Amino acid sequence: MRIIKGPGYAPTWKGKPAGMSIAERALWARWKEHNINEDETIYHNVRLCAPHAQEIELDEQCRDIWTKIGSRRIDALIESPIGIKIIEVRINADEAAVGRLLLYKQLWMDCATEPEEPDLVLITNQMGTPEVALAFERGIFVDVI
Repeated sequence: MRIIKGPGYAPTWKGKPAGMSIAERALWARWKEHNINEDETIYHNVRLCAPHAQEIELDEQCRDIWTKIGSRRIDALIESPIGIKIIEVRINADEAAVGRLLLYKQLWMDCATEPEEPDLVLITNQMGTPEVALAFERGIFVDVI
């Protein structure tokens, strides 16, 4: 298993994060205005790649395709001097968003070369009370914007 971060961006970057819908990008932009520090680096569309993609002999183009369709994708990863945050941005978040973040954390811990337990953050416009309670119980910070 491996992690493909791609390019890192400064908090001031105003581009369009890959993999987010227009509505999710709007939520992300509003959240980012008040929750990112200048010493942090942001990565978008981070891939957590399945191990079998590395074990099969494929040409580079096929390996790239395999990686894209066989990987889990983190909306945003924030690295700072004090730690790592895995961010899920989801319109009308439900229990699936909670499960996704828990899976990303497990995969991160399994494949990071020096695993540092990440903080998990769910950014959404609305979420039911039972789902928010479940998220908090599992150590996920939920920010409803």
